[in-house]
Amino acid sequence: MTDFLSPKGELGIRAGAPRASGDNELNVALYPYVPLCKTFEGVVQNSWQKYYPDFQLNFFLYDPYTGPPPSTMDVFAFDCAYTGDLVAGARLDLIDGSEVQQVGDLLPFAREAATDQNSGKFAGIPYLACCTVLFYRKNDPQAKELARADLSTAQLHRILGDAPQPDEVIPPPGHNLIIELSGSVTASCMYVQAWEQQHGRCEADPPLPQSVQKLDAGAVDVLKKLVAMAGKRQAGYKDPGHDRVDWFAQKGLGRVLVGFTEFLYAMEPSARQALALRLLPLDDGASTPCYADAIGIRPGLGERRAMAVKLANLVASQEVLFSAARPSRDKTQYLVPARTQTLAALAKYDALYENIWTSLSMADPCGFRLGKSSRSWISEMGPQIVELLLGIPPSGPSLSALSVLAPEGFAGTPAGIWRRGF
Repeated sequence: MTDFLSPKGELGIRAGAPRASGDNELNVALYPYVPLCKTFEGVVQNSWQKYYPDFQLNFFLYDPYTGPPPSTMDVFAFDCAYTGDLVAGARLDLIDGSEVQQVGDLLPFAREAATDQNSGKFAGIPYLACCTVLFYRKNDPQAKELARADLSTAQLHRILGDAPQPDEVIPPPGHNLIIELSGSVTASCMYVQAWEQQHGRCEADPPLPQSVQKLDAGAVDVLKKLVAMAGKRQAGYKDPGHDRVDWFAQKGLGRVLVGFTEFLYAMEPSARQALALRLLPLDDGASTPCYADAIGIRPGLGERRAMAVKLANLVASQEVLFSAARPSRDKTQYLVPARTQTLAALAKYDALYENIWTSLSMADPCGFRLGKSSRSWISEMGPQIVELLLGIPPSGPSLSALSVLAPEGFAGTPAGIWRRGF
């Protein structure tokens, strides 16, 4: 691993251009922002060895939010928000739909997010889905209202009200929306998602305003409502691990929590059973934008391309996804596989997976992408959006969750997962 300082000043860590792989091997980087990355890697390795024992996989750590992959990374995971950016930069060898196994079983929004808008081919094979969710307690006096399919941010604001102590970091019991909005990626993506939900659709190349003055007033108002429900101090608090999860799930503080399904991994079983979840409404549009993570292959692999496609299919297979995500007494990651049959199978084992499946169906999700200039736009506008929402400029360079300066194991904590490298 090597440290680097990007031109925009984000301090991170990524695989420092691994050596070129040989004739019977591939350099591989899976998606790192999961609670148990090594467990997922082990499942892939074991499955691969069953079918191709003479072909070696070399695993590396690569943070897809810090920049494009090294040219020697043969097979790598990426957030489909960057599909357009990676395709425009010729970083991906597109995959024809006929090369994807059980293509009809992929969640439609994940397939949409992983598709190149020009060719109609796959930029990568989607294997994980990820939506911003709202956790609430089953015994909340307005639990039925919070569960309504047509809940909007304005209605949520009417239910929760403004934070009674906006200058306090730790929320009181029974009040506040708990959320972190200090990260450039989080804030800028949520802005675009609010705009898309207002307009009832996801776009492959959505409008990305180049100044604060040109930001859509309606989308900004949605994010400001989230801040009002949270309080600026709490929304701007840089969580070092799982403070917010502890406040909400273990200590009974706050009223609702915004995060990802993987947050459940950091909760005690008894706390999990007391909660319900739904996708976070950013407006009352028809579709909710959701993330997907895909496994792509680099151009120029020659004869090894066929093996790279086999590996991408294996990573996204029902066999691997179920093994990596299946409920276990102490290791359930609460990942969302990008396959219908795998999610349905998981729902039979765990009521929370059934809740996840129901929430996805209710929200009519669409595939979230940021377009061709996504990476540069986030670097330029992300900090400005954070400042607009929280009233203070970001303090110092943003820290990648995979940096050697981040707390040990931070990438797999709720804070690391939420911040996603920025």
